[in-house]
Amino acid sequence: MAAPIRLTFHGTILVAVFVVLILMAAAPARQAYEQKQAVAREKARLEALKTENRSLEQRLARLNDPEYQEKLAREQLGLVRPGETSYVVVPGPTPTQTVTADEPANRAWHEKLASWFKKLFD
Repeated sequence: MAAPIRLTFHGTILVAVFVVLILMAAAPARQAYEQKQAVAREKARLEALKTENRSLEQRLARLNDPEYQEKLAREQLGLVRPGETSYVVVPGPTPTQTVTADEPANRAWHEKLASWFKKLFD
């Protein structure tokens, strides 16, 4: 059987120093990890903003196009060129309320009242 390992005074001091060094290195390692995570988040945010910026630049370029401006003026403002005739389509009248077959319009008021009470308690 092997002899048990015996820890000397110098060995104990050496182990204690290593433990203290590891504990001291934990906080900076955690900070470095958090900073790397923050940098990664900011890079993703930067890419999203670049994409949005490209989209806005394309929209701005489209808005500066005279043909697109004319299209918007015609569609949204109803503008026409001189000499053109503009037509406005007005929606038709809304359909009136129709009388159902079980309620003829020429019933007496007391029949309508009785029918209403009947529907109420059915």
